[in-house]
Amino acid sequence: MKKVASIFAMLLMVLTLSVSVNSCGSLTMSAAIAKLKSECPKDMGGGMTMTNAEIVGDNAIVTISAPDLPSAVIESAKPNLVQALKSDSDMVETMKSSGKTLTYRFECSDGTAEVSVSPSDL
Repeated sequence: MKKVASIFAMLLMVLTLSVSVNSCGSLTMSAAIAKLKSECPKDMGGGMTMTNAEIVGDNAIVTISAPDLPSAVIESAKPNLVQALKSDSDMVETMKSSGKTLTYRFECSDGTAEVSVSPSDL
């Protein structure tokens, strides 16, 4: 049950980024990440808090504090995150036009785990 709740919370994070992209019409990935950063820290539910959002090279990185989760739960969530992103055509367009990989970096109970989605995954 904890794994399902964790995946649900992660999907909410994807939707948060999608709302940032869609709320201002044709927003660039850089502007969406800047908007997310301005909202940090943000409670994401499920014991997770978004603590940072930044662009580093070709990566848009969203950092999430998830002290109650093991990294294995996070690493198994990539298919769900890809599917959630694919369901938002505006987000797919933004990622493909920017060429940026979206990386969720989780600070877990047993270290750091990352899930990255590149434009080619979409």
